[in-house]
Amino acid sequence: MALSALAPFLLGALAPFLMRFLGRKVAYLFFLLPLGLFLHLLGYLPRVAAGERVREDWAWVPGLGIAFGFYLDGFSLLFALLILGIGAVILLYGASYLEHHPHQDRFFLFILAFMGSMLGLVLAGDLVTLFVFWELTSLTSFLLVGLEHERASARRAALQALFVTVFGGLFLLAGFVLLALAGGSYSLEALLAQDLTAHPYYPALLLLLALGAFAKSAQFPFHFWLPNAMEAPTPVSAYLHSATMVKAGVYLLARFHPTLGGGELWQALLLPVGGVTMLLGAYAALTATEIKRVLAYSTVSVLGLLTFLLGVGTEGAVKAMVLVLLAHALYKGALFLVAGSIDHGAGEKKVDRLGGLLSAMPLTALAGFLAALSMVGLPPAFGFVAKEFFYKALEGSPLLLPAFLASLLLVGVALLAGVKPFLGERPPHLHPHESPWPLWGGPLLLGLVGLAFGLLTPEVGRLLVAPAVVAIWGQEVPVKVYFWDGFNPVLLLSLATVLAGAGAFAARRGLRRLALPYSADRAYDRILEALEGLAKWQTALLQHGYLRLYAATVLGVGLLLTLLPALRAGVRWPALEGVRLYEALILLLMATAAFYAARTRSPIFAVVALGLVGYGIALVYLFYGAPDLAMTQLLVETLTVLVFAFVFAAMPRFARDRPVPWKALVGAGVGAAVTLGVLATSGQAPLPPVSEFFAEESYQSAFGRNVVNVILVDFRALDTLGEVVVLVLAGLGAYVLLRRKHGNSGA
Repeated sequence: MALSALAPFLLGALAPFLMRFLGRKVAYLFFLLPLGLFLHLLGYLPRVAAGERVREDWAWVPGLGIAFGFYLDGFSLLFALLILGIGAVILLYGASYLEHHPHQDRFFLFILAFMGSMLGLVLAGDLVTLFVFWELTSLTSFLLVGLEHERASARRAALQALFVTVFGGLFLLAGFVLLALAGGSYSLEALLAQDLTAHPYYPALLLLLALGAFAKSAQFPFHFWLPNAMEAPTPVSAYLHSATMVKAGVYLLARFHPTLGGGELWQALLLPVGGVTMLLGAYAALTATEIKRVLAYSTVSVLGLLTFLLGVGTEGAVKAMVLVLLAHALYKGALFLVAGSIDHGAGEKKVDRLGGLLSAMPLTALAGFLAALSMVGLPPAFGFVAKEFFYKALEGSPLLLPAFLASLLLVGVALLAGVKPFLGERPPHLHPHESPWPLWGGPLLLGLVGLAFGLLTPEVGRLLVAPAVVAIWGQEVPVKVYFWDGFNPVLLLSLATVLAGAGAFAARRGLRRLALPYSADRAYDRILEALEGLAKWQTALLQHGYLRLYAATVLGVGLLLTLLPALRAGVRWPALEGVRLYEALILLLMATAAFYAARTRSPIFAVVALGLVGYGIALVYLFYGAPDLAMTQLLVETLTVLVFAFVFAAMPRFARDRPVPWKALVGAGVGAAVTLGVLATSGQAPLPPVSEFFAEESYQSAFGRNVVNVILVDFRALDTLGEVVVLVLAGLGAYVLLRRKHGNSGA
């Protein structure tokens, strides 16, 4: 499983080089990797359907119990098969759709990296592993949405998607930390075996995890980023924002259902958010005018529906959720690809300006009809089965009303996106032609799979749906999926949904006049503007450019944090005894030099005075038996004085400032605090030296005989790493400045 998750990253890294040296046609072969991984994981299906779970672990941070772990059960296998199966179709489609695109090589690099990220997310068996792949999906989706970065709208959409999903990821990270503390483990398998609904951390960790999931799955009020992400090329939209990434939040909520689900807080959180998202997305989809935005808002609606069903939390609702998720991935992926084929063959994206394409694009039309059939919920498509179980799970509940309203609006969306472009009279400005075979073959294949799943419902239920439901529910439950349950109220409600949806489709222009007063997208812009204004204000307040005030602020705060608590604690200062005359003279000389350095207007004299202070410190080291420190101090002080002297010789005299009393107070206070602190610590009981510890442990624990080296690279490894990073950054900065100067002089 680890190789399955990492293989797309490897191929993605090689893709630009393969295309450069072997030609762009090699891109048509990239789909073989996800196809091979799909067949490999398909081999796990009988074992998983029989109730077996597969786990792989590699020690990562064993001291903290963190592993690079993977976990395969019925739910993660279902998601993995969707990611790889639809991913293979997308790669073949993208090779044709973007054949002449200037960034085609980047597309395959990013899309394969995203595929690996999403695959690692659903197969992760450890919280840390899951979070790493979770954030990788946000990063790679940002790169994909902004693929055509020359356009300002694409850059804005990419940044918006990144901000929202990473914002949610911060809450998710905090939730994972609390979850690990509450459950006592980072292992997913260990956590799923516990019920944490009675734990004191439960409200906080559920809220944090839900916020992360809502942001990723475009739940209200985070729903606005997904339609804007339609700035990405069609293969990206079909893959990320229909079948995979946007379902990651739903996956997360369903994955932790055995541990966190079923309580009143769970329902109070998921039901209203999912219900509002479901209705809002369906209305926005039916009233949108661009075909990809129509499909994007309908995806928002279905994501809300999935969250809504998880909030209901019954066995029937969980079963319906899995069926809707599977059906939606097939028909929505197909409809997005149909939209791309229409754009390629007809050159039009506005749904009101499309029509009559059936004769010119019959194969694309067939794919659209099959996908719309499943989305409407008519037999024999698999969407019919999903809708029947969906209504059956809510039968007799008041929650059925909002679900019915959303469903009839989505029926209108299916007619708008999958049927209307091909029927009716063709507008005179259209001159369509059938697209290349990968552009109609991919959506037609997904449409046919949806049809086959409907005809093979019992087998699909036994092999795919039942294991996923058992994994979500957390224990063995009877799961029976059937195609036909006879004539009953649920069937009548499905027929009423289709008829009402046809009426909503006919009345869509009237519905557009009912503009919503709230725009989350505009609210996002206002929030960013407010944050920018706040940043400018605090920058002007704190980053004012006055170096002396910076120093005074830092020193003053440090003085308050150290001196006042020490005085309140009643520290006893030792008596000054045994001070020799030459020591007092050295101290007096240092104090005089420091005072002169603060008062002089000459930079050279100030440097010399500070040098006297440094040489005085070196003498103190020498007096107290530290010749190595004294030598180091002398060398450093000499070098510093020389460097400053050379630099300050070319500088003007110091400006004469107006006397400010608080500067003297800060300086005197800091000096007094340091002096009293040294006296206080020197008067405490001596602590055992650490040298013995380092001498013993350097060889036994770190296997090194050079104690200094071991301290630097083992005991103080992070500190040394930070110092190395600082030096590297300084070197890079100097290199850039030198190159810039060289380039300017050459110009």
